[in-house]
Amino acid sequence: MDGSQLDSQTQILEKNVINITAKLAVLLLLFFWCFNIIRPFIIPVVWGAVIAVSLYPVYLILLSKLKRNEKITGTVFILILLALLLTPVIMLSGSIVDIVQNLHTALEEHTLTVPPPSSDVKEWPLIGDKLYAAWHLASVNIDGAIVKYTPQIKSI
Repeated sequence: MDGSQLDSQTQILEKNVINITAKLAVLLLLFFWCFNIIRPFIIPVVWGAVIAVSLYPVYLILLSKLKRNEKITGTVFILILLALLLTPVIMLSGSIVDIVQNLHTALEEHTLTVPPPSSDVKEWPLIGDKLYAAWHLASVNIDGAIVKYTPQIKSI
């Protein structure tokens, strides 16, 4: 082989390497973007699969009780699962509403009391001293605590 053929083959090889490298870079970038889009859904999908696999025997039992009618079994199964899911949510939201109403009433009537903090709070790492001071201020003088921490309270 002479030098010109070797140079042309080297140039072709270099172009192929550059071409493949660019394609791989674009492919990796595309994979990274797709993974970032899918990432928030990975854990719920895995939990859904775990729940589906674990509840499948219950579905089969219900299917045998309902004479192999898949449509009715599926409907009943979903309604039971929705009831099991929504009952605690409704109870929790009702409890939260009651707590907020009681807090609102206590704030309006100036009867809100904050119990004093335990001395163990001071020993908590990082936030213990600051939390103890704020909590103690709220237990002794709630109006002063509200005035002092107004920006933080408004942000909440």
